[in-house]
Amino acid sequence: MPEGPFQSVVCGIDGTREAFEAARQASRLVSPGGELTLVAATHFLDAVSGRWGPEMIVWDILEQPARDLGQLSEAVGEMARGSLEWAQRQVGDRARVTTRVVSGRAYDELRDEAERAGATLIAIGAHGGRRLTGAALGSVATMLLHDAPASVLLARPPFDPDAFPSRVVVGVDGSESSLHALSVAAALCDDPASWSRRATRPSCPTMP
Repeated sequence: MPEGPFQSVVCGIDGTREAFEAARQASRLVSPGGELTLVAATHFLDAVSGRWGPEMIVWDILEQPARDLGQLSEAVGEMARGSLEWAQRQVGDRARVTTRVVSGRAYDELRDEAERAGATLIAIGAHGGRRLTGAALGSVATMLLHDAPASVLLARPPFDPDAFPSRVVVGVDGSESSLHALSVAAALCDDPASWSRRATRPSCPTMP
């Protein structure tokens, strides 16, 4: 595995398998001496709906005294902290890790944390909209792909986790951003011959 090209990486953690996979992949892309920041964003609506990540929080409506919003928010916060601990264990010692629980919408908090940390990569899990939460988190991915201040890794479980990343496809249209993507791919691959390069404009030359 070559050395990772990203000095500072921010990864969104939401308690799902997809987010833990994002953390594992992100840890393999951090440069030596770099930092991986795991961020769990909670929002008051999570407490109101009783949902955070893949789990439903079941409240006893007959409980006395009734829980207030602060107590519900704290319960969601506990789930977030537990998920961060689990994600950190998944990463192991591959990278220097810090964890943060923040209050707000996931898109805003991940973007703000990336700007604060000077991150060059934001990693999130690909949920695919298979459920209500996945659809909502999928919109986070869409917004980050359009407006993030850094590169975005949309992580999916690889066939061989230990080999990640083994092959990279790069869309090249001659723009500065696409050439930067090509240079990052070069840094990720042990053997340049393993690259796959696809031009998105017919006028661009393709790799032999």
